[in-house]
Amino acid sequence: MRKLILLLAAVACLGMMGCFPVQQQKITTTLQFDASETQRLMLPGKNTLAGSAMLKTRGGDVKTCAGEYVSLYPYTDYHESIFTQVYGNPNDGYRNVYAPTMDMSLISIGFMQYRQRTMCDPQGYFRFENVSDGDFYLVTRVIWEVPSNGMQGGELIQKVTLSGGEVKNTVIAH
Repeated sequence: MRKLILLLAAVACLGMMGCFPVQQQKITTTLQFDASETQRLMLPGKNTLAGSAMLKTRGGDVKTCAGEYVSLYPYTDYHESIFTQVYGNPNDGYRNVYAPTMDMSLISIGFMQYRQRTMCDPQGYFRFENVSDGDFYLVTRVIWEVPSNGMQGGELIQKVTLSGGEVKNTVIAH
C-alpha cells in the first residue's frame, strides 16, 4: 500500500511538473546596445515586407501563425548576438515550444522597444509597410495543441534584406 501511495504521489508530482526546476537559458552579450543605429533602421522607408509563417506537422498538415504577432527587428551586431544565442543561427532558426525559457534580464530594454509588430491574419499572412532600407529579423511563432500530446510548434526567425522601395514576399518556415 505504501508503494502505491508513493507511486501515485510521484505521478501527480510529474503531472503538475512542479517537482523539477524550470530550465532557463541565460542570454548575455558583451556588446553595447547602439540606440542611434537601431533608431536609424526603424525610421520610415519605402519598402514593403509581406509574407507568411508556417510549420508542417508530422502528418503533413500545415499550421500557420494565424492570430500570432510577427515582430520586425532591425539587424545590428547586438541583435545578431542575442538571436544567435536564442535560435542557434543568425540567419534563420527554430525554437521548439518546449525549449528552456529565456532569462533576458541582462539584455538592454532598447532591444524590445525598437521593433515593429503586426499580427498574422486568419490565413497566416502578415505585412509591414514603410520599412527603411537595411537588414531585419522577422520573428513569430506557430503553435497549436494536440489533445493527447499538448502544445506543438515553436518560434521562427528569418533574416531579410530590403532596399530601393521594393515589395518583398517571404515565407518563414522550418
